[in-house]
Amino acid sequence: TDAVTHPGDKILIQTPVYHPFYSIVSDQQRELVTNPLICSKSGRYIIDFDDLEKKLADNVKMMILCHPHNPVGRDWEEEELRKILQLCAANDVLLVSDEIHSDLIIAKKKHPITASISAAERPLIITCMSASKTFNMGGLFTAYMIFENPLLKQKYDAILKRYHIYGNLFGFLALEEAYNQGEAWLEALLNYLRENIRFVAEFLSDQLPEVTFHWPEATYLLWLDFRRLGLPQHALKELLIRNARLALNNGTDFGADGEGFMRLNIACPQATLKNALIHLKIAVDALK
Repeated sequence: TDAVTHPGDKILIQTPVYHPFYSIVSDQQRELVTNPLICSKSGRYIIDFDDLEKKLADNVKMMILCHPHNPVGRDWEEEELRKILQLCAANDVLLVSDEIHSDLIIAKKKHPITASISAAERPLIITCMSASKTFNMGGLFTAYMIFENPLLKQKYDAILKRYHIYGNLFGFLALEEAYNQGEAWLEALLNYLRENIRFVAEFLSDQLPEVTFHWPEATYLLWLDFRRLGLPQHALKELLIRNARLALNNGTDFGADGEGFMRLNIACPQATLKNALIHLKIAVDALK
């Protein structure tokens, strides 16, 4: 944000969304604009394009797209991405596409990279990538950005130089090895994640129907819907922590439209997941 926008500029995000997106904007003294996603009756989220068009036309300078989306699990379709790009181009809005979860596609489909959709809008796109989610390498602090516009890259490089920000050799080597040697491991991981999601779905359907979720198209995160319990968010958080002994991510940390939701990470041994769900059932049953 510091490289390509100025204090006071408007930056748009789509909520509910990964909570650091909020601080990225506010910490740089930019103005936050939100385009709330629409939650359908099935729990699948879609983009409110009418609202997005109005918001982008109101002097927004940058849009940060979460693709695949954390926490709602959407891997946006090509047609959705095409509409976003057309609106950004029409309003001269820079699109930053965070695709850090793009290797973790749960649905049997190919992830559409935003910058591959349309050559005409490509100069407006900056793609953010990392192997950290896929290969559990977050501690190496290694990520990368792909610029389609060399002038934008020059501005970004100037910021890195100003603050003496550089990568680390160990992280570079680990990233290279993960991408070159990790395909078989990744395929096994994806199959394990799919099985864990199936396990959660069957458990909730059979034993805890008050809690639901929509199957994610990507990521290892489930956006659990607790709204049928009728609890305010603070009471829901208290129930999970004190009664179920579960520290899930609080839904409202992702925005006000996360009220009634909690985020569950299922990238763990299934035995751990089973134990957590049993504790959750005991806590919810105690409310009856």
